[in-house]
Amino acid sequence: MRYTLIFTLLILIISSCGSNEDAAYQGLRSLMDEAKANPTSETLDKYFTKINEFVSSNKDNKTLIKPMLEEASQFALSQGQHGKAVSYLMPLLKDDTDCKLNPTDVLSLAKSMGALNKAHAASVVYLNYKQKFASGTTDNTLENSLPENIGTDPTIYIDTLFEKVFRNPDQFGLNRDAALQFVDAAEAQALSDPCNPKSPDFLYRAGEIARSIRTLPKAMSIYDWLLEEYPDFEKTPTVYFLKGFMLENNANDKDGAREIYTDFLRKYPEHEMADDVRFLVENLDKTDEQILELLEQKQKAKAGQNQ
Repeated sequence: MRYTLIFTLLILIISSCGSNEDAAYQGLRSLMDEAKANPTSETLDKYFTKINEFVSSNKDNKTLIKPMLEEASQFALSQGQHGKAVSYLMPLLKDDTDCKLNPTDVLSLAKSMGALNKAHAASVVYLNYKQKFASGTTDNTLENSLPENIGTDPTIYIDTLFEKVFRNPDQFGLNRDAALQFVDAAEAQALSDPCNPKSPDFLYRAGEIARSIRTLPKAMSIYDWLLEEYPDFEKTPTVYFLKGFMLENNANDKDGAREIYTDFLRKYPEHEMADDVRFLVENLDKTDEQILELLEQKQKAKAGQNQ
C-alpha cells in the first residue's frame, strides 16, 4: 500500500511539472502572438522580458528551452531586434555539440551580426554557412558585404585578423579595434563551425586578448565556453588556472577561485602548474604583504640549504 501511494505521488508530481511547462509555453506563445498582431515597444518588451526570465530560470533544461529559443530568435530577427536575436542564437548553436547545426540558425546569426555592424564576424559565419550547407539560401546582402579576397576558408581570414591585433598597439600593447574584431570573429567561428579543430584555439586566443584589453566579462565568458564545450582541448588546464586567477584578483571572489583551483588540482594533479595552484589555494586568505613575507622566508630557507 505504501509503495502504491509513493508511486501515485510521483506520477502526480511529474504530471504537475509537465502541466506547468505547458502553461508557461502557452503563455509565451500568447505574448508572442500579441506582439505580432500589435508590435509596439510595450508588447515587444513584455514578450522579450518573459522569454528571458523563462530561459534564465530553466537554463539547465536544454530540451525545454530549445524550441522557445528557436521561436524567440526568429521572431526577434523578424522585428529587427538583432541584438536579442544573437542572444538567443548563441546558446542554441553552443548546445549543438554534435556538429549538426541548424542552417536556419547559422544564416540568421550571420544576418543579425551583419545588421549589428559586426562585418568580420558576419563574414566568418556566412562562409561557414556556405561551406556546410551548399544547397542553402544565398543572401545577397551578406554576399556583397564580404571583404575582398576573403577566399573560402574563414580560418585563414581569422588568422589575418589576428595579425592585425599587434599593429599600431595602444598602452596595452594591442590594437584595440583589431582586437575586438578578432574576438568577435573567433566567437563567430566557434558558433558556426564548433567541431573545427582550430575553433577552440581561436577562442583561447580571444580570451587572452579580451583579458589583455581589460574586457574581463568577455574573457570570463570565453573561458567558461572553453571549459564547458571543449574539456579535452590541450590548453584547458591553463584555462582553469586563468579563470581562477581572474576570480581571485579581478572579481575578488575568493570562494569561486578556491573552487576552480580545487577542480584544477583534482583533474590535473601532476600538471606543471599544480604546485603553483596549491600555493595559491593555501594562501587565498592571506594579504599581499603576508604572501610576500612567506615567499621571502622560503627564499631565505632555500638559500640556506644551498650554502
